[in-house]
Amino acid sequence: MDDELVVCAVCGYPPNRTDFPELFDGCEYFHAGEQLRDHLIVPVLAREIQFSQRCDFCDGGEVVDVVVAEDFDTPLDTRSLGNWAACQTCGQLVRRRRWTQLAARVQQMSPQEMNRAFWLKLYRGVEVHMIEIITVDEWKKRARFAP
Repeated sequence: MDDELVVCAVCGYPPNRTDFPELFDGCEYFHAGEQLRDHLIVPVLAREIQFSQRCDFCDGGEVVDVVVAEDFDTPLDTRSLGNWAACQTCGQLVRRRRWTQLAARVQQMSPQEMNRAFWLKLYRGVEVHMIEIITVDEWKKRARFAP
């Protein structure tokens, strides 16, 4: 499963992954942040199921863009693995490199214990490790998920 997109078969959301050599498959999958769920993760290859995505930034809205990114360490001492899904509004903010506005949007949409400074720090990691932003259709073509 290392080279392909992995999603949770229960909710369809891509989980984070942490490597633990002592486990039988060498890694552990988990939902993080606003994506915390009330179920155990069942990791499967995305191409094996139909799944719906939500924006990785604001956790809402239909996903229209994919932020292609390298893995990086997050402020929560976890590792962000790969791409980020983005709704239209968040995608536009990423394209314009409006990280402060993106952090403010997320803070307003999902008030929780994380403050705006946390979100800004996280999104600076995305900025540094972002390769490009493309449409979902283009990403599916590249990933060979298109029918």
